[in-house]
Amino acid sequence: MTMPSDIYQHLILVDCDGGRGSIFDDLTLLKDLPNNCLLHLFWNNSDVAINEKLQRLKTNAQCHLHPSLLLNVKNSADAELIYFLGKSVIQYSSIIIVGEGDEIYREVVESVNKDFGKKKTIELVKIDDSKSCLLKLIEQMRKRNNENDYCEEKYRLVQGLPYAKCPLCTKAFKTIAARNAHLQAKSHKQKLVTNLMTDIKPEQKILQPNMSTKTTETKTKTLQCPHAPCSVKQKKFNKKGLKQHNKDVHSKLEMNFSNGSSLVPH
Repeated sequence: MTMPSDIYQHLILVDCDGGRGSIFDDLTLLKDLPNNCLLHLFWNNSDVAINEKLQRLKTNAQCHLHPSLLLNVKNSADAELIYFLGKSVIQYSSIIIVGEGDEIYREVVESVNKDFGKKKTIELVKIDDSKSCLLKLIEQMRKRNNENDYCEEKYRLVQGLPYAKCPLCTKAFKTIAARNAHLQAKSHKQKLVTNLMTDIKPEQKILQPNMSTKTTETKTKTLQCPHAPCSVKQKKFNKKGLKQHNKDVHSKLEMNFSNGSSLVPH
């Protein structure tokens, strides 16, 4: 059994018998499917009209066709749909079954809810208006994508499945975990740091943890004139400035004092 992806994905299972295949009359709507959605269609292939209609979808990477293997067997499409769901239920975050309110589908929904609880969303949708049904499904999936922080721009459709894109190269990965491991490669790790630093203002860079940028602080020691009295007692000097101050001011005072003059300069 395929292990579940950590990418949020939708699975839409459509029982196309009983005229329900008419929701695909307008194929232009399929271009609006979210890239994390897969459609699986089931029907009794003895119906020539529905065969022709649904076979038009076989080139769409997000649509998978399941005509029944047995001819003219009632409920053969239902059985195949349920069998497929049993194989795939663990892989998808959100599952919608499009069909009538058959007891067998309600039983399936209840069983999945019992086994998975809130970890998985599954529901049965009945078609009221075939023209708007697909549009409503697309709107519902986009709403759930928003609720689960799924951003389509970060993913690429690969063979009908969403792959997580690497933001630094052209590669894409089936799981987010695989993409993150790829980003830890030596070549990418340096690019990530560089990209992060480009978004940081110069004065903020010294505050960022785990960055290789080194900063040095230069402190200038300030000195006061030690002479008393001194007309500029409160002024602060660096070492060179204090030496010059003593030479310019106090050396003259000392000379005046030796000549009997006052210590206070005039």
